[in-house]
Amino acid sequence: MIQTLRSFDYGHEQIGLLLNSKPGTFGANFVGPIVFFLMYSTLIPFVYIFAWLLLQLTVFLIRIKVRDRGLKAIEVSNENNVRKYLIYYLGTIFANSLLWGSAAILVLHFCSETFFFLYIIILVGLGAAGSSSIGIVFHAIAIFLTNTLGFALILILYYASTLVDYLLACLVFFYFIYMLKVSFTNYSFIMTNIQQRDEIAKSHSLIKESIEYAALIQKAMLPKEQTLERYFEDSFLCLKQKDIVGGDFYSVIPLNDNEFLVMVLDGVGHGVSGAFMTMLIKATEQQIVTEIHHQALEAKPNLILARFNALMKTMIEDHGDVKASIGFDGGILYVNQTTAKASYAGAKMPLFVMNNHILESYKGDRKSIGFTRTPMEQEFTQYEIDVSSEMKFYFATDGVFDQEGEHDSRFGQKRFERFLETHHEKAFQEQYEIFKAEREIFSQTKGQLDDATVLGFSLKVSH
Repeated sequence: MIQTLRSFDYGHEQIGLLLNSKPGTFGANFVGPIVFFLMYSTLIPFVYIFAWLLLQLTVFLIRIKVRDRGLKAIEVSNENNVRKYLIYYLGTIFANSLLWGSAAILVLHFCSETFFFLYIIILVGLGAAGSSSIGIVFHAIAIFLTNTLGFALILILYYASTLVDYLLACLVFFYFIYMLKVSFTNYSFIMTNIQQRDEIAKSHSLIKESIEYAALIQKAMLPKEQTLERYFEDSFLCLKQKDIVGGDFYSVIPLNDNEFLVMVLDGVGHGVSGAFMTMLIKATEQQIVTEIHHQALEAKPNLILARFNALMKTMIEDHGDVKASIGFDGGILYVNQTTAKASYAGAKMPLFVMNNHILESYKGDRKSIGFTRTPMEQEFTQYEIDVSSEMKFYFATDGVFDQEGEHDSRFGQKRFERFLETHHEKAFQEQYEIFKAEREIFSQTKGQLDDATVLGFSLKVSH
């Protein structure tokens, strides 16, 4: 009959002591009694049974009305009304127990003692089972006593023959009043948790707004459409952070009229920590580009990665007391449009090139940038590539390959390579749609586990 306070999830299905009259309790209040009374229909006059059910229905409807108003009071955090309706609610439970007690008198008066004891067992069993479902022991005891006090009061009055009996009945009634007082002096327990819920919701909203604003800033870091059109014949980008913000990003950096760099970088972490990592990498990238423009550093991908590594490791050494991972995986492609030459270097990131229907993979070195396990003087392998306008280039971060699907299978690099071999002749936009659909189908059972980026493009070259 009673289901309350199972958790602090204050929805309409689980909210304090106001959930005792969920629709499911209709069976306990009516179906059970009707079946029980049918057993005595030849012994107990029908008028008594009808009157009892009518009163039970009235109390039940009042309980639902009180429950609904109590829920509204909780939603608007009206402290006084919460107290009032909780007390009213216990009153309906007490009235219900009076009715069960009156039913016991009917059974005792019209039936044998055997049926009476059977009735007592059923009644106490229902009360105990309902009370035991309550998540907080104090409230469980209070509700059980309230359920049985009215029953006890009726029996005492039925057998009363002396002044002592009537005094005992008064004592039981005043004990019920005491139970009301004691049980809900801590009604503030509910109010406090409601207020905490509201504060948490407000804090969550503010944090979400801040993160969404950070996402706009992170998006502003990406290359403009005009830059892509200047250097790419065609392209597609599938950049899907695990959270609102993340650690994946890419850059297209002009060096002069005919030379530029393409970088795809995967910062450690995801979410807010990953986003901060991208800010740090972006600041380091700008320092490196400045050094290239001032001819302090050659525009070679392997040297740029080495410079990234040195700068990132210097940050770690400058904050040696902070035991945090600072670094990234990434790939850098240098392109000279005039000479139709390109060079590539990667740190745990391959470059895939489709050339004359043949897939070539330029593996990156098996060292990340910046982490303590990467030496300060780490050198990176550089690949030289002769470029044609028919060639198609693809970067992919490890969030693509490491994505899990059914039976803990990984998407994997081989699956990605098969995708490129199957669909590379299609337009990039069509490739994007197909890849996005395939990945969503593959990951739907596990959900996205990491930030994932795929950048595909063909180049504008002089010949």
